Amino acid sequence: MYAFNLPDVIPTFALPLLDNEIGPQVDLKSLLDDIYDQSGYDLVIDYRKPPIPELSEADSVWVEDWLRQKGLRSSDRMLAVKGHGFRPVGTLALLPLGVGEG
Repeated sequence: MYAFNLPDVIPTFALPLLDNEIGPQVDLKSLLDDIYDQSGYDLVIDYRKPPIPELSEADSVWVEDWLRQKGLRSSDRMLAVKGHGFRPVGTLALLPLGVGEG
């Protein structure tokens, strides 16, 4: 198992084989990019919705910035932050869950 965090580059790793064989290097990011591109996930995933499961505040901020850079979110988008309700992007205040609903 190879651990990495959202902002990290997805690592390349050696594919374990039999003891006497040298495993090939697997570029996991390239594989995931190809699967995403060929499967049409961009047509299925609604990037306006918060991710499941909820992210930590630091990861939420990183994802929000990354999605805005890719043009998948506007700058006024609010993202759910674990334990904090919705965290608006920009200069708006932190809102607890349920505030402003119906």
